[in-house]
Amino acid sequence: MIRTLLAPIFGVRQDPATLDLAADLARYFHAHIDVVHVTASREGRASTDPAAPMPTLAAGGQDHGAAREPGPQDADPRRLFDAWQSATGLREPLQSRPRALASASFHMLPGWPAVQLPRRAQFADLVCLATPSEGPDATGELIEAILFEAGRPVLMIPVRDRYAPSALLGMPSVIGWNGSPEAVRATAAALPFLQVSEHIDVVTIDEEASRAADAYELAAYLALHGIPATAAGIGRKDWSGGDVIDVAVERKAGLLVIGARRHTGPRALGSATRHVLAAKPLPVLMAA
Repeated sequence: MIRTLLAPIFGVRQDPATLDLAADLARYFHAHIDVVHVTASREGRASTDPAAPMPTLAAGGQDHGAAREPGPQDADPRRLFDAWQSATGLREPLQSRPRALASASFHMLPGWPAVQLPRRAQFADLVCLATPSEGPDATGELIEAILFEAGRPVLMIPVRDRYAPSALLGMPSVIGWNGSPEAVRATAAALPFLQVSEHIDVVTIDEEASRAADAYELAAYLALHGIPATAAGIGRKDWSGGDVIDVAVERKAGLLVIGARRHTGPRALGSATRHVLAAKPLPVLMAA
């Protein structure tokens, strides 16, 4: 079940789309939205790196100014939240209000974004975030921190400007399956979306398509949840993570479900994870 959503906003053009996506999901799942803006002050910053420069948007101190595209909401995230809350009618949760009603609250947290957001995400069932559909994106490092430090699933929706209500729920889905624990957790996190998906393809890609049987096992598992799905094993020599994205696009998926993997060593993301965070050509639900 999805009962709590985390919707981080950063003072960028995609913030209204993040809020609209969260509202759409909250209404459907009768969930609460925790809207969070981290002010990137030095208070609460990671003590292991006292000399690190302050971040502009993403963690790590990199300058992503070209990707930031600030808007009028830049100076006052609270004003953006208040206007959105007034437009959506989502109110603060009250003990006297039935839990079946969607609700929303706003928190401005001082500190280091790559530390504060994973901490906050630990208490959310799903993190939802709108990202640019083209061009550079400064949120990749924060998404990586949430995935691997908080262990919570992240739903990323690429948008040009605004999010279209109900543009996600009910769309065809592709599950990129490799039998890993990360893929298992991503599939489990996606069950509420898969239950309303128009069509589901379980796709396994490897050189010999030897894991095709596992794809069929997953399809059988989904059937026990009342979720019909088809399965396919694709034999492709020297395949990469980008091939999983290509298959999802070719099959006109509205949602790609895939595990996020990070190998030992600094910033050693798995191939598919690296491609998804860099490209984001379609809505993606990831879990680590």
